[in-house]
Amino acid sequence: MNALNAHQIVLQICPEHLAVCKLSPNSPLPSWLEFEGDSFISITKTKDELSIVCRESLVPADVNAKRRWRMFKIKGQLDFNLVGILSQVITPLAEHSISIYTLSTYDTDYVLVQEKDFGRAIEVMKRDFAVET
Repeated sequence: MNALNAHQIVLQICPEHLAVCKLSPNSPLPSWLEFEGDSFISITKTKDELSIVCRESLVPADVNAKRRWRMFKIKGQLDFNLVGILSQVITPLAEHSISIYTLSTYDTDYVLVQEKDFGRAIEVMKRDFAVET
């Protein structure tokens, strides 16, 4: 456990292979998204873009997307009063030159790593945290 925070961090390896898609901010939600089942989907709309993170196999070849992402979930519900949890997780990855993409939900945070770096990221994470499959 990292000395910066008394909260025990457990990372769960998520099985999905993901893509991070960028669409026009005026685009409707694409018909290729599947909301049934328990697949991970994150949708963020700003005045500049519509970003969608979803299972890579759903994304058509002509969609502007960065593919081949894998994901860690910070397990458990994180209270809004907890400080520095995400920082504790991403700092060791940065120290090992592993690029990330992060997402947060009401309950927890997710850290995405390119598939080519995922094995190394798991090794790095196991040094400081419990890592579950």
